[in-house]
Amino acid sequence: TVITNNNSLSFDGFNDYVSCSNPVIPSSGDFSVSVWAKLSEISAGHSEIVSQGVSGQNNFYIGYKPNTGELRFGDDWQNTDLYYPADNEWHHFAVIKSSSDTYFYLDGILTASLGQAIGNPTAEPFTIGNHILYSVFFNGSSDNIQIWNTALTQSEIQQYMSSPPNGNE
Repeated sequence: TVITNNNSLSFDGFNDYVSCSNPVIPSSGDFSVSVWAKLSEISAGHSEIVSQGVSGQNNFYIGYKPNTGELRFGDDWQNTDLYYPADNEWHHFAVIKSSSDTYFYLDGILTASLGQAIGNPTAEPFTIGNHILYSVFFNGSSDNIQIWNTALTQSEIQQYMSSPPNGNE
């Protein structure tokens, strides 16, 4: 799916980010976080597209490791052996946490499962393009960030990739 508008958030990788004053991801139960993102370049430091929580206390983020671009999905799922597609294209990232497992979908396709549920993040502010406590700025663009207090199915993820929710879900 191609994003055709030009209303995305653009981050330069140095000092741009958005911080919400409150947490958005629930601190207990199932949740789903999805975002469209387009990477400008892999940075020499850690980088977070979205994040919430305190490190060492079930910190959640969708981001990547320095220099390699290996994706990581919070403190509980750091070693994924999956890499950010460095193709200058938009990609859809979805991390789904259920009571028994955690799943990662890239462009609507199930790409990995952890085999256990990650922890819910602490009730810290939700941040886009950085982490609230560290300077791990994202160099790229993001759009259509969605947070759910349920574990979305693959068909729901694929539906919301091309048709945003209408408020009656």
